[in-house]
Amino acid sequence: MANELLVEYIEDGRKLIELLDQDGRFKVTNALWYYVSESSQWRLLIGSPYVGKRGNRKSYQFIQSIIKNTPNFKLSLDLIAPMKSKDPLFDLLRIMIKCEGYCGIRMTNTTINGFLIEDTYIYRNI
Repeated sequence: MANELLVEYIEDGRKLIELLDQDGRFKVTNALWYYVSESSQWRLLIGSPYVGKRGNRKSYQFIQSIIKNTPNFKLSLDLIAPMKSKDPLFDLLRIMIKCEGYCGIRMTNTTINGFLIEDTYIYRNI
């Protein structure tokens, strides 16, 4: 089930990152799909300095405005989590993968410094 959902989400996530990049106000430094096993759900984690400066609420509002102005965009806001660029999860992943642009790397059942990454699909991690 997790794999099937991820396949559906990958293109929408890439499109959202492109839209944020094109806008330029919400610099995306980190972007990845992360599987949360406790809820059996994928979350699109988006790291940006914007979150640190403006907070989560303003970040959600900004992302919502991008989604709302994009015809036929299927990804719902409840699957997206804006985060600070310096979040420990991004730092942890950067030990193994540092990539700019769009890298499209999937990691499953990987342990980094004793922390299990059950499943993730990384677009960007700088």
